[in-house]
Amino acid sequence: MAEASVPQDLSSYEYEPSCPLPSGREARDHVISKGPCQPRDINFPLDNRNRKFLVSWYEKFPWLEYSVSLDKAFCFVCRVFNAQTSSRSEPTFIKTGFSNWKKSEVFAKHEKSDCHKHSLQAHRHWKSQKPIHHQIDEENERQESYRQQNVKKNRTVIGKIIDVVRLLGKLNLPFRGHREDKNSLNKGVFKEFLEHIAKSDSLIEDHLRNSAENAKYTSPEIQNQLIKVVGSAILDDIIRRVKGAEMYAIIADETPDLSKTEQLAVLVRYVWNGVIEERLLAVEPMEETTAEALFHTIREKLQQCGIEFSNMRGQCYDGASNVSGIHTGLQARIKEISRQQFTHIAMLMF
Repeated sequence: MAEASVPQDLSSYEYEPSCPLPSGREARDHVISKGPCQPRDINFPLDNRNRKFLVSWYEKFPWLEYSVSLDKAFCFVCRVFNAQTSSRSEPTFIKTGFSNWKKSEVFAKHEKSDCHKHSLQAHRHWKSQKPIHHQIDEENERQESYRQQNVKKNRTVIGKIIDVVRLLGKLNLPFRGHREDKNSLNKGVFKEFLEHIAKSDSLIEDHLRNSAENAKYTSPEIQNQLIKVVGSAILDDIIRRVKGAEMYAIIADETPDLSKTEQLAVLVRYVWNGVIEERLLAVEPMEETTAEALFHTIREKLQQCGIEFSNMRGQCYDGASNVSGIHTGLQARIKEISRQQFTHIAMLMF
């Protein structure tokens, strides 16, 4: 037989045992949830022996269903779950239908058959399961909960690692070791700190022992990235305070590094919550140290930070002519833009 036509709106679908079951999961579940077709308020036809289907059989055999169009009885659970894996299946109650009302004892016999028992067990199992959409929702909730737990765990781990980065920066300690492999006795301050923390922190221990190599956040590249992240956060806080204070002063001096490259150190001095603070704003490499080059570097850096150049109220340098000159020095160039200033020339030690 052809498959029964199933409307999109299942609420209007009328199941009839004479029609084959729908193959779609949703429609099939709808049929099972409705239970056997058991019409009652109809005139059941008489057979040639003046016998007819009795409504009382529904009470005695709850699995029994009746087809009005065929005037035949079927087993609902056997039709739906079609447990014909049994060696003694009964197609009468599954496909052809039963109509010999004189031999109603066959119902009790069928109820004891392996075919019916297997189908009844399958039906009970179906009823014990939650609807598929509920199962999907619960699985999605479990996966989302697991994802959130992982996110929380990773954020906690990253936070602890960043704390180590901040501490090493505060103490001005080097991060890297000469050898950082597992067999090294000295993996460098950064990794040794984390190994030490792992002795009393199960979360860090689990992270270092069980995380993939590309997800431990301890590689040289990640160390450099974390240093930049922490540095950016510190710089943002300094900028926020300078803007909040409005008026500020700068301290600047240049000095060569080990590679003989001139480095210009720029500090800001401001008042925050009634306390004078001096903070390093930038260290910029300089190809030349003329007053004009220094002026453009400082102005560009202040602009990058969003600090108003005109709010500068003080300058502090050493006695070099390129910065202290009253006509062409750095202090003179800055005063052209921000006039109300106090300039202090001193011997700076960095």
